[in-house]
Parts: sequence; C-alpha cells; structure tokens
Amino acid sequence: MTGVEASGVAWTHLWAGEFMENSALWAEQIRTTGQVRDGYPSSANAAIAMGDIAAVAATVLRQASHAGRTYELTGPQTLTRAERVALIGAALGRPVPYVELTHDDAVAELTPIMGEYAAWYVDGMAQLAAHPQPATTTIEEVTGRPATTFAEWAVQHAGDFR
Repeated sequence: MTGVEASGVAWTHLWAGEFMENSALWAEQIRTTGQVRDGYPSSANAAIAMGDIAAVAATVLRQASHAGRTYELTGPQTLTRAERVALIGAALGRPVPYVELTHDDAVAELTPIMGEYAAWYVDGMAQLAAHPQPATTTIEEVTGRPATTFAEWAVQHAGDFR
C-alpha cells in the first residue's frame, strides 16, 4: 500500500504510457530534412494523446465510482515507430522516410535533446521492439468516447511538422 492509498483520501491511479506528443521529437527533422533518423523502427506501443488522459482524469474526478481503482491508459492501437512516421507523412500529404539508426547512433542523435535520458529512452525502444505494448480500451470504457487514434492526432498536429 502506498502513502496515497493509506491516506484515507479517495484516490484513482492513472498509468499512461508514451504520449503521442512525444512524436514532436521528430518535428525538426521532418521540417528540415523530410525524413526521420531514429532507432528501432519496429518498436511498437500504443501511444496516447494527452487530451485523452485529461478526459479520463476529468471523468474520474466527477464520478466517485472510480475511487480506489487503477487504470492503464493507452491509445487505441499498437503501432510501430515506422507506422507512426508514415501516418505523420500521410497527414502532411507526402512520404516521410524512416532511416534506421543503430542503438548507439540513436542515443547520440537524442542526447542533445534528452541529455542523460537518451540511453534510457533508446533502451525502452529496444524493449518495445521485442515486446510490443498492447492497446487497452480504457479510454472509451471510462469516458464513453473513443480514444484519439494516432492518425487523428497526426492530422491535428500536422502544422508542427511542416
């Protein structure tokens, strides 16, 4: 039991995986080179839109029936990194090639942006290539509306990549 759970105050845990918004790491590359240079194109997870997390949080705060529950929050589909880049390309109306980097080159590419966390992040990509994260239906179950797909998110944020 954690301190939160033992506090006597109603609680609900929301455990979210990678945010769709993390794909903004690719924005500068796409704008300046038209491609993405990254590791592990087969790394797959069910990225979630931050707006969906907020919708779940708002729902559980308004409904006491969620007290004492833990929810794993994901997007509605498991996609590889290469598939996510392709969906950004579709939103832009042009292909965006995914240039696969080695593990060490991916760490080097991300270090200026992520500092000491670059190796941890790339190690996580390697794990998700071997063991993809399955999607859940929690967003729809809790909010009553479908979760945002990555394709929808890409269209909504296409301007970030132009």
